[in-house]
Amino acid sequence: MEKTYLRSFALLGFCGAAVDFMVCGSMQPVFPRDRILHIFISVAAAFAVVYIIQNIDFSKGVIKQLTALAITARILTMTYSFTQYFHLFHGSNTLAILLCAVGAALLVYNMEQGRTLQLYSFFMAVNVVFVLLILLLCAGKLKVSNIYANDVSFSFSVSELFLFADLLTLAALIPKGKGRIYAQNRYIAFSALFILCTTLLQGLCVRGDLLYSISPLQSLFQIYSGNTIKRFDYFMAIIQTINYFGAVILYVLAMQKLFKPQRGCCCEKG
Repeated sequence: MEKTYLRSFALLGFCGAAVDFMVCGSMQPVFPRDRILHIFISVAAAFAVVYIIQNIDFSKGVIKQLTALAITARILTMTYSFTQYFHLFHGSNTLAILLCAVGAALLVYNMEQGRTLQLYSFFMAVNVVFVLLILLLCAGKLKVSNIYANDVSFSFSVSELFLFADLLTLAALIPKGKGRIYAQNRYIAFSALFILCTTLLQGLCVRGDLLYSISPLQSLFQIYSGNTIKRFDYFMAIIQTINYFGAVILYVLAMQKLFKPQRGCCCEKG
């Protein structure tokens, strides 16, 4: 049972990482090899952070208040980035997304954390479908020659590193011990594997510097929109909106854990 909780929290963290990866961009083209090497550096840094903070109790004193502020900032910045992306690429009013996010947050805040186990299967199914659809739609566009037409140079840039922002959220939600490390490591692994695979698909499907100033997910969705399935990228955005809600749920659970410890999760220190 404990590991099921931990995996569910790691999956909700992945939801946030998938949204972050969707909305990331750059003023300059970022090619596959460049991005892949940066994600390896990001993963190494993330694992280091996991072990640095493994024995910190985030539920007491000043650390608790600072953690709550950090999670609040994370919610606000992620919401701003996602709504800006949605409005830019789809020209849609984002008020409905914001209202639904607030409604979901209020619902989850008044829910016992034990019931969040029911959410695990839903978000898992959504993301499995998400990955399968990406692979299916890429199948007809894969060309090995494309990968050789891309720039293979590497130039390190801090701005190109991927921030695994929900390591702190998971640390606030899960008591210090092996359980926290288990969930954080899986959050990193799930997210990094998704980013690496998507980046490789982008390199095989998109030639040269076309659309490389936006994230691999964005560029793949742009080529999908030219398929006979009209505006398939919009359907994918709906899936990412579900992931956004998954991330919101994680942040609400973390705040609940900080300020309502008597209703905390069953993941005891271990």
